[in-house]
Amino acid sequence: MSLATLPAPTSHSTPPTTGSHREVHTLFGPLSVDRAHVLTFADGLLGFPAQREWLVLASDRPQAAWLQSAETPELALLLVDPFAAFPGFSVMVPSDAQRALRAVPTDDVAVFAPVTLGAEGVPATANLCGLILINWRTRTGVQCVIDGGAWSVRSTVPAGVLD
Repeated sequence: MSLATLPAPTSHSTPPTTGSHREVHTLFGPLSVDRAHVLTFADGLLGFPAQREWLVLASDRPQAAWLQSAETPELALLLVDPFAAFPGFSVMVPSDAQRALRAVPTDDVAVFAPVTLGAEGVPATANLCGLILINWRTRTGVQCVIDGGAWSVRSTVPAGVLD
């Protein structure tokens, strides 16, 4: 697994390098992180409202990443790209989430689904109704609860996505 922070998906949204680094203790060990790469979730996440600073760490799986608390080393969530992992997945981002992200139409807003790893022999599931949204330009994030329609809070992650 790579422990580098994920860059923004396009050059226009890459955060500036400030030269100001901070040491962040993670589930994977200590990292020196440019402060510009720390994401702010103003309302925290469901179940973790006090955790407001997060990092997205690359995974060795192309459709997955880790959302690591910058404040609590033992708190990291496995995320999956729902568009890559679940054929036919689509989502309408609610206007309140767009406002929280300070998103404009040209922004790169990443959508991730939190994953629950199953016990031995039990498949992993993704919460396709409690999505994690990240605006790379503003370095803000929000967890958005949506009506999943055909999707579930426990959608089985297809074989091969996390292998």
